[in-house]
Amino acid sequence: MCTDYYCRINSDEDVVALQQLEDVTLIFETDSGQRYLVANAGTVGEVELKGNKVDMTMAGDPAELI
Repeated sequence: MCTDYYCRINSDEDVVALQQLEDVTLIFETDSGQRYLVANAGTVGEVELKGNKVDMTMAGDPAELI
């Protein structure tokens, strides 16, 4: 089962490389400080540069609290 994850990151990352992510491990932290791991993640759709941020959607296994 794949789950989608919306991401907003700083634009100093390589947008082309972000567009091509496939079979990576995604670790993210919520506003409350909880950290999650998503295995088998990859970029879905287009990566969008918006000002000094990059918006993207990734899909992968369900997130696990770490």
